[in-house]
Order: sequence, then structure tokens, then C-alpha cells
Amino acid sequence: MRKIFPFSFKGKNLKSVIFAAFLYTFIVVVVNFLFSFLSPLFNSSYHGLSTTMNLIRQFLLLWAVGGIVVSILYATDSFKTE
Repeated sequence: MRKIFPFSFKGKNLKSVIFAAFLYTFIVVVVNFLFSFLSPLFNSSYHGLSTTMNLIRQFLLLWAVGGIVVSILYATDSFKTE
């Protein structure tokens, strides 16, 4: 799980949870900005590419939310890692 959510296991205090949440949110914002900047280049003639970009964006959002949840659970000792 440490390989999937690398920023979630930095520490067990509020500062590390806030830092992880900021990092995951920053990554999502940057990627969404890049995709929104590139989306006019891929108009309706590239429907498959825009669908793929949307799937990547949704997967990234799910990854970021999962990372934030894992960092909260790790900080509160709700699960053990090895």
C-alpha cells in the first residue's frame, strides 16, 4: 500500500495529514489544469482520446481521495502496515 499511496505514510500527526492532503490536491489540480488546457486541441473528432483523458482524470481523482483517506486512517492508527 505504501507504493500506491506514497505520501500517506509520512507521519502520524495532523501536520503530515494536512501535508499529504495538500500534495494530493495539488497533483489533481495540476493535472486537471493540463487536461483542460489540452482539451480544446482534441475536439469532437478525437472522441476516443477525450474519453481516455477523462478516464485518466477520474482515476487520478479516485487515487487522490484514497490517498487522503489512507493518510487519515494511518494517522489515527485505524490500520496497521507492515
